[in-house]
Amino acid sequence: MPYPDFLCIGAAKCGTSWLHVNLKRHRQIFVPYIKEIHYFDSQAYGHPNNFIGRLFHPGIGYWRRSLKRQLFKRVSLTDKKRIKWLFNYAFRIRSDKWYASLFQPEEGQISGEHTPGYYALDTEHVERIYNLMPDCKIIFLIRNPVEQIWSMTKFMHFKIRKYDFEKMSHDQLRSICSNDFRFDNSDYLLHLSKWEKIFPKDNIFIGFYDEICECPKDLLLRIFEFLGIEKSENQIFPVAHRNVNKGPEYALPNDIRIMIAQRSYDNLKRLHERFGGYATKWLEEETEFLKKHGVLPDKKLPSSLRSTKYCCTA
Repeated sequence: MPYPDFLCIGAAKCGTSWLHVNLKRHRQIFVPYIKEIHYFDSQAYGHPNNFIGRLFHPGIGYWRRSLKRQLFKRVSLTDKKRIKWLFNYAFRIRSDKWYASLFQPEEGQISGEHTPGYYALDTEHVERIYNLMPDCKIIFLIRNPVEQIWSMTKFMHFKIRKYDFEKMSHDQLRSICSNDFRFDNSDYLLHLSKWEKIFPKDNIFIGFYDEICECPKDLLLRIFEFLGIEKSENQIFPVAHRNVNKGPEYALPNDIRIMIAQRSYDNLKRLHERFGGYATKWLEEETEFLKKHGVLPDKKLPSSLRSTKYCCTA
């Protein structure tokens, strides 16, 4: 039973949903009915591997939400393949054999999945993935860390947890934005280094969220080539130009953006040194923003900025 040919490992809020929606339309690709399988990270966190345990575990709401979404789709009773797949996904004991059974490509197809939680796995679990599927190709999408932190904060707190942005105090908002976990997750090079130590570099593709915004067709064609499938615009559909899984549009207060930019500054410099291009643009944008408000990366925020807003809607 084959394991997937590729994994899109993240990063969160960097375009993985967009990529999933586009790749599943390619005739030579099979992806599961549910975007994020969360098999390897679920193992790493010690989540239950049986249905009852998962049904009540507080740490895997994503699993319950994904099942709920499938039920609301009103799956046709004649779609026996999907029903069988969903039954297997929901009720079978999770194991390597179970994981492999979720990938059912037809002849001439490759298969893969998109789980942003994988990129932050520790070395032990990255090695486990490699031992299971050493030929697997890895796709890693990244964006300006300042934008990623704000986008992830909006998604988790205002879309998933349903916090009321208008009723949240400034101190509360600052507190959730300054969570160390957010900054650790945006340290792309730290996490990428674990994958690059184990997987061949030729098997790792790094793309930029900016490409999705500016040249989505070119990005998809590069990914098609990386995956070894038909590199044709005939396999690119109008959804390539749409914003998929867009978060709520809330204005980010300037002082909080400055805090995020200051804490991300070393990260931005390292990304610039590694990638140039878009990463250099990120560093230039955040440097210009800080200087515009009289703040250097190692300086504290002037109190006069606390009433101004910066709108970040991505």
